[in-house]
Order: sequence, then C-alpha cells, then structure tokens
Amino acid sequence: MGYCPVPHTSREQFWLCVGVGITVSARLLYTYFQKSRGIKSKPQLVANPRKIEGLEDRQVLEYFGHYNMKSPDISVAMCSFSSSFTEGKKTILFDEYIIGLEGEVKVYDIKSKETYTCQGGQALYLPKGDYEFHFTENKPKYLAICAPAHHPELVAFHK
Repeated sequence: MGYCPVPHTSREQFWLCVGVGITVSARLLYTYFQKSRGIKSKPQLVANPRKIEGLEDRQVLEYFGHYNMKSPDISVAMCSFSSSFTEGKKTILFDEYIIGLEGEVKVYDIKSKETYTCQGGQALYLPKGDYEFHFTENKPKYLAICAPAHHPELVAFHK
C-alpha cells in the first residue's frame, strides 16, 4: 500500500489543523514585524497575555493584537467559555481563523444560511461577513486569529 497524503485519523486531522494555524499565525506575525512600528525585525516575548475585561461569560487572553501590543494588523487570542450562550448576529470586518482546542463552536453564516461546527482538533476560516456564534454547553476553548486585529470598531451587532 502506497503513501496517502490525506489525513484519515482524528489525530492526523488535529495535527494538520495545528500546523495550518501555526503557519497562518507565523505568516501574519512575520508581516506585522516587518512593518515599521518600532519592533522591526526584533523578537519580542509576550510573557503574559492581556485579559480582555468586561466579558462575564468568557475569558479572552490576547497575546498579540490591538489590546496587548497596539497592533492593528493581527490579533491572536485564547478564548474559553464557562457556559453555553448565543452571541447574536454580527458583522465582522476582519478575517477570523478559529482553531478548536476543546468543546465546539457553532457558527451560522447568515449569507449562505449554513451552520459550521468547529470541534477540538479542527479549524474554521471565517471571511469578513455576517455570522451568528453559538457556544455550546461543553465549555469550548479555541485559538482565535484575526486579520486585521479584532477591535470593537470592526464588529457590528444586529438586533
């Protein structure tokens, strides 16, 4: 039997998602550090992520982005939830890459009327657009990568 490049097992799919996430993050970070923002081509260690305040139903720890490094180009944050809830319909004006670590996140694409479920070990790409986020009762945890960086001015909630 010959070599098959398609990942068949959950373990292979998980590591493929991790590799894609790391590659996307590295590329976006490389682009950010190449721009003249005073950190040009200089390594920078983020010893402690910044906790985003005012979110009762979730914990968001930002490593890179608008809040922690004043970067408008990219944000990388670890998101975890203590209970299930629906965030509501919103328009995001950035591309978001979600890498599921635990639990599941359901995202309803308002335009195509399709629901996408991202579970631990999977990844989901959301281009700019209209979505409704549902976080399930199994306490989801995921890595969110946004380009440009997540900022309140780039999200519009709908009633």
